Amino acid sequence: MRQHIYNVTGRAVSAKWVQRFLKRHPEISAKRPRPLDPKCARAFNPTTVNHHFNLLSDVITRYKIPVENIYNTDERGLQLGGGRKASTIQPVFAATDRNNYILKSDTLLLITIIETICADGTACPPGIIMPPGATSDWHEVDDIGCFTQSTNG
Repeated sequence: MRQHIYNVTGRAVSAKWVQRFLKRHPEISAKRPRPLDPKCARAFNPTTVNHHFNLLSDVITRYKIPVENIYNTDERGLQLGGGRKASTIQPVFAATDRNNYILKSDTLLLITIIETICADGTACPPGIIMPPGATSDWHEVDDIGCFTQSTNG
């Protein structure tokens, strides 16, 4: 942000200017971006989205589908353990210390969470898919959802 301000104004700002600016404007936040496939980004535009919902509306009307029979399902993958963002700790070492190591697990746990919402506003319990050994088999936990295991996610 500091570089952008310099490019626009030709003036440098202090190291704390960005922090103070963000504090004065709570509607703005600095976040790490998540990757988005370019094909998905190109498809997500007003023309394509309107076309999709027009087609959906036509099908719902033609087949008289009641609102309680319309669902949207989405999935989200999570990585627990390891990875670049596994820790936010910034260790401090002596400038002369050559052994700048921190223990880090090489075990990754990949989990998929599937959620389903009905057009009438109700939600189905989530489905949680974990690697083998994390759960015994399909089973339900009251008020949480369904759990299963899969070797390939």
